[in-house]
Amino acid sequence: MNTCEFCRAGAPVLSGLPTCERCYSEVAATLSGLSELLAGLRAATPRTLARPPREMNAPGGSRAGPSSPAHEALLDLRAELIATVRTWAGLAGANPAAPPVRTLLANLAVALAVEGGASAAGRLLHLTDTARQRLDPPEVIQVQDRCPECGTRGLVRYDTGGPCWCSYCYAEIYPAA
Repeated sequence: MNTCEFCRAGAPVLSGLPTCERCYSEVAATLSGLSELLAGLRAATPRTLARPPREMNAPGGSRAGPSSPAHEALLDLRAELIATVRTWAGLAGANPAAPPVRTLLANLAVALAVEGGASAAGRLLHLTDTARQRLDPPEVIQVQDRCPECGTRGLVRYDTGGPCWCSYCYAEIYPAA
């Protein structure tokens, strides 16, 4: 019996696919929400990188100063998401003129089963997780316990759970289960 390529749970795959039912649903939900995620990345990035200085001093030009610089990492992430979807749609044999997300959603089983499809879907999941974290980063919480390594009260952790780490000695501490 084959196990899912995406999750670490070792769930059995769906017939003819490299994913389990839960991961198949996650890929479908990711594709469905991709347009909102791309819109969020676009909204978080100013439309211009910066106005050239000559525009600021031109007659009738704005003297308020240059527009704020764009977050280049968000621009790159957005471009990488779009390129991944287009590449995956191309692997799946989609018509280049058709919208790639809609095509992938309509033929998701085929898109996952094609050679390179599972890897493209995995890349898409990774990039969307990264984009969500960039748009809504987890909060860092100060933990009240003392660090077992150095004794300071410098333990912090993300609000999403996981291990704590000391901001003084950089020790990583795993909470008791």
